[in-house]
Parts: sequence; C-alpha cells; structure tokens
Amino acid sequence: MASETIKHPGINLGAHHGHAHDKAETLVFGFWVFLMSDLIIFGLMFANCVTQLPGTAGGPGPKDLFSLGSAFVQTMVLLACSVTFGMASLALILTLIPFGVVAWSGWSTSAALWLIAGAAIVQIVVHFRFFLHIDLSRQKREGLQFILFTVLLLAIMASGTIWIMASLQMRMM
Repeated sequence: MASETIKHPGINLGAHHGHAHDKAETLVFGFWVFLMSDLIIFGLMFANCVTQLPGTAGGPGPKDLFSLGSAFVQTMVLLACSVTFGMASLALILTLIPFGVVAWSGWSTSAALWLIAGAAIVQIVVHFRFFLHIDLSRQKREGLQFILFTVLLLAIMASGTIWIMASLQMRMM
C-alpha cells in the first residue's frame, strides 16, 4: 500500500482495478481542462456583459428588453448543454468542410470527392460514437444490428430516390 500513489482524491482505484486507475486520471484531467475552459469562456462573456451594461447610448436597457427572472435556470441549462454544443460543433465543422470545398472550387474533382467522402465517414463515426453512443464492443452487439439496419434503410431510400429521379429525367427528355 505504501508504493501506491494517490493521483486524485475520490478516484483512487489503485491496484484493484489495474489499467482503469491510469485511465481515470486521464479522464479526470481532461474533464477539468474542459470545465476550466468553459468557466473562462463564461467569465469572459459575463465580464463583457457587465462592461457593456451601462453603455446603451440613450436607448432601452437590458431590463427594458429582457426578463432576467430566470437567469440562473437559463445559465444552468446552458452549462448542461455545453457538452452537446461541443459535439454539435464538431459535426458542424465536418459538414462545413465539404461545403467549403464545393464553394471554393480550387480543388480537382477527384480530390474534392475524396475529401467529401472522408469527411462523411468521419462524420458518421462522430455521430455514432458521440450522439448515438454506439461502439463496437462485444458487450453491445445490438449497436451493430442497429447500424446494419440503418445502412439497409439508407440504401433503400437512396436507391429509391435515384430510381425515381432517373425515371423523371428520362420522362422529361
């Protein structure tokens, strides 16, 4: 017991859990880095609000425009949603990359298609892992069945859409 080091109070898994002890330290450190960066952002937003409060230039102030009665509840909801915002931001970035490639057409067609396909694959993985909480571990085989069923439905919908559009194009010509 004397050789064990306490890495974090309250999360001392120790030798009884093997590798989970080191993994817990990384997880807790990452959580605290995220929490501190979140607090810095909210602190900066609050400081901006406080400094801008008296500067209305004769117009209506915040008390005239907003109901500040439930500010605490709204702040707690925002704090709870910050994790979701981070994951949604990642999904948004992975969506904007293909749009940017198409909008600024400095890319060759094959390079643009490969980049769009790569971003789509990464986006699928992000959605499965972070939004749907699906991983391919042995304990959760229903996740794999869910993925396969989703792929089947998407294939049916995509092939049906292509079939209908091809038929419409043929009839319009």
